[in-house]
Amino acid sequence: MKAMSKHVAAWTLLAACGTALAQVTPGTFTPDAVDTMEGYPGGRAFLSTLFGGTVPVVPSPLNLASIDIAIGDTWFDFRSSPAPQIQPTSGTKFGSIFGFGGIELDFAPIGGISAFSASLCAAGFGVDTIEFFDLSGNSIGLFQDPGGWGAAGIMEQQSFTSTVAIGRVRIDGPETTIDDVAYAQGALPAQILVYSEGQDPLQHERVAADNLGLNYDHIVRDTIGLNNALAGGQYRFAIIHQPANNFAAGFAGLLDTFVSGGNRVHFSFWNLDAEPALQSTLGVASAVDFFTPRPVFDNAGHPSWGSAASPVATSGSDPWNDNGDLLTAAAGAEIVSTFDSTAGPGATIVANDNRTLVNGFEYDSMQASGMVALLEAQIAWVRTAAPPPPPPGSLIFLFTALDNKPILDNAAALAGITVDLRLPDSDFAGLTATLNNPDYGMGIISNPCCFFDAGTPAALSNFVANGNTVHFSYWDLDTNPTIQAALGVASAVDFFNPRPVFSHVGHPSWGAVSSVPVDPAPSPWFDNGDTMTPAAGGTVVGVFDSVGSGQGAIIVANGNRTLVNGFDYDSMDTAAVTDLVAAQLAWLPKPGCADCITLHGCTVFAYLCFLNLFGASDPCADIDGNGVLDIFDFLAFQNVFAMRCP
Repeated sequence: MKAMSKHVAAWTLLAACGTALAQVTPGTFTPDAVDTMEGYPGGRAFLSTLFGGTVPVVPSPLNLASIDIAIGDTWFDFRSSPAPQIQPTSGTKFGSIFGFGGIELDFAPIGGISAFSASLCAAGFGVDTIEFFDLSGNSIGLFQDPGGWGAAGIMEQQSFTSTVAIGRVRIDGPETTIDDVAYAQGALPAQILVYSEGQDPLQHERVAADNLGLNYDHIVRDTIGLNNALAGGQYRFAIIHQPANNFAAGFAGLLDTFVSGGNRVHFSFWNLDAEPALQSTLGVASAVDFFTPRPVFDNAGHPSWGSAASPVATSGSDPWNDNGDLLTAAAGAEIVSTFDSTAGPGATIVANDNRTLVNGFEYDSMQASGMVALLEAQIAWVRTAAPPPPPPGSLIFLFTALDNKPILDNAAALAGITVDLRLPDSDFAGLTATLNNPDYGMGIISNPCCFFDAGTPAALSNFVANGNTVHFSYWDLDTNPTIQAALGVASAVDFFNPRPVFSHVGHPSWGAVSSVPVDPAPSPWFDNGDTMTPAAGGTVVGVFDSVGSGQGAIIVANGNRTLVNGFDYDSMDTAAVTDLVAAQLAWLPKPGCADCITLHGCTVFAYLCFLNLFGASDPCADIDGNGVLDIFDFLAFQNVFAMRCP
C-alpha cells in the first residue's frame, strides 16, 4: 500500500440546492480565498489576473476594468432614474466589464474550484449571465437574470457550489460590476502530486506546498506508487524531490508522457547526470555531478524567484553524498539560477514553454527558510506560467478563403511544417493583422474567392520587405499591382478556364512532381487565375498548358523567399496539386533559420550543415517542430531532402 496522505484546504459546505444530478447549483459555502478587488490600481486599468496572479482574467471578448470611487471613478446603474452610482460591497474598489459582453475567470491553473461567489450589479438594461465550465470546457451550469443583477447601484451576491471541478466562470452582461469574488476547492480530487524521498523533517517541498495552500496528494518514499500516480491521468502538476534512491523502472518514460501531455513538473533528482532521458524531457543538455553543497543565486531576475532572497545558502549539514548536478540548457530552455555566483554554472533550468522547472541541487543540504521561500516562489510560478513569447519572425500562419479542398492543410502536413496559427476561413481582417504581427515569419496564403481586406496589400508588401517568407495564390492578382510588386510579378493576365501546369527549368521547388493536370470535375470558380511574367529578380519555375509554353504559372522571387502560384487549387487534380504545394513548402526557407538545402543545394554539404546545427543544439535543427532535438529530426530532414532533391 503506497504512503499517500490527502491535504485539502479546510472549508465547510453550509447549504446546497438542487437535485442529486445537479452539477452547479445555487448554494452557500465557506471560501478558501476572497479577492476584495482592493489590491488593484483603479482608474479603469484592465486586469489580467485576480487572486494574486493565480487566476487569469480572459477577455471574452471584453476586459475587466478596475474602478476606484475614492479617486473619482464613476460607474452608474442606468436602470434607475436618476442613475445612482454603483457602490462596492467592501472598500472603495470593484471591477467592471468594460462594455456590453463578457469576461472569463480561468480557475484551471489552480486545479479547478468547487464553489464560486461574487457580488454583482448590472449598469444597464439587459440580461446578466453566469455560466460555468468544467476542466474540459463543457458547460455545467447556466444562470441568468433577465433584468440584470442588483438594483439601484447596490450589488447582490450570487453564490454557487458544484459536484464537479469548475474550470472557468464566464460572467456576461451590460457593463456588469463585480466585487468580493470568492472560491472554495474543498471536496475536489487533487490535481497536484507531491513526491518526497527526503528525510523528515527536511521535506521542504511539502512545507512549501502547505504554505501555498495547495490541494495535493503526497507520496512518500514509494517509487512504484509514483509511477502509478503519473500513469493514472488524475494529476496536472507533479512536484518531485528525489535526493535518495533511484526511480522505479519506467519512470523516465512516464514523466516524458506526462510532460508531453501538457502537464507541469517541478523536479529535483540527485542522479540526473546518469539519466539522459530525464535530461531530454526537462530541457537539460548536460548534467555534471558535484558532491559538496553549493549556494544558489538568482542570475537573471527570473519571475520564478518571486520575492525569495538570493542567494539561498547551504545549511552546513550534508545528509547526502551526491548533492546534485551542474546543468546546461538544451535548445529552447533557460538557466534561471546558478551555483556559487550570478555568473556560475547552471543550477535551475526552465523548459517546455515554462511548464517544467528542474533544480540541480538537493534541498536537504540548503538553509531551510531560504530554501522553502525559493520553492514557494518556483512552485507558484511554474503552476501558472504562460509560454514565453516567440522570437520575432519565428511563427508560421496559414490563411484560406473558401477553398473547397483542404490543399494547404494537407500539403503543410506532408512538408512537415507545424502551423502556429490557422486563421479562420475568410478572416480577411485577421490576415492583415497577422501580416503586421512581427512574431510571424512565414505566411501560407490561398484566396480563390473574394477580395482581400483593404490593408492586406501594404501589409503583405511590408511582410516581404522585412525578410519573411510567403507562399501565395490569388485568383485576382491581375487587379492588384501592389501584391504583384511584392511577389516579383511584373504583369498578370486573367484566364477563366482551368489550365494544366508543368515544371519549368527543372526547379527544385517541384520535388518529385513534374505536372499538375486539371480536375475533370467542373471548376467551382469563374476566374481561375492569371498568366504571369516575372519582374527583375523573379524567375518562372512553372508554366501553363505544356512544357516550354512560356505561359508563366509559378514565380519565385525575393531571394527564393516568395513563391506565387497563378492558379486556383480547387480546379486542379487534388493529389497532384497537394504534392506540388507540399514540395514548394518544403523548399521555401523557414522562419529564422538558415536553410541548409538552399545554401548547399542537393549535396552532402546540406547534410553536414544540418549535422552542425544539430550538434550545436541550434533550434533550427528542430525540423519536426516539436521543441526537442532527437532522432525524429534526422528522419524529418531526410524526408525534406528527398522531397526537395528527387
